[in-house]
This record gives sequence, C-alpha cells and structure tokens, in this order.
Amino acid sequence: MGEEIVAIVGAFTVLLVGVFGFIFLASLKILKGGGKNSRRGVDPEEAKLMQEIHQGLQKMEDRVESLETLLIEQARDRKEREKMERFSELED
Repeated sequence: MGEEIVAIVGAFTVLLVGVFGFIFLASLKILKGGGKNSRRGVDPEEAKLMQEIHQGLQKMEDRVESLETLLIEQARDRKEREKMERFSELED
C-alpha cells in the first residue's frame, strides 16, 4: 500500500515537473517575442500572470516534495514496526 502511494506521488511529481517545464519554456518564448503575436511585444498583465503561475507551481512542487518525504518516512516506520513484530514473534 505504501509503495503504491509513493509511486503515485512520484508520478505526480514527474507530471508536475513536466507542466512546470512547459510553462517555463512558454514564458521564455513569450518574453523573447517568439510567439504568434511577436510583433505586439509583451503584455505586462501577461507577464504578471506567468510570474504568478510560476510561483504557484513552485509552491505546489514544494508541497509535493514534503508529502513524498512524509510518505517515505511512514513507509519506513511501518516496515520497521513489522520487522520488530516478526522478531518479537520469533523470540516467543
């Protein structure tokens, strides 16, 4: 059960990094003027929106990393408890 959760969170992290990368590349393209509307320049509202998206994705990435850490620690603790229970059963 714990391994599946860790795998799901890992897959979500990979997806998040992919989305983050796509938005980063799109932002660069817009800021460098390589988009469809390159003649009009960068709209200040658009640049602000991209910055807000970037900050939101960064916060989400931090949360996912924290969640991964908690899940890994829980799985490690569970395995340790199971190992101790098996050991105590062998002693009896």
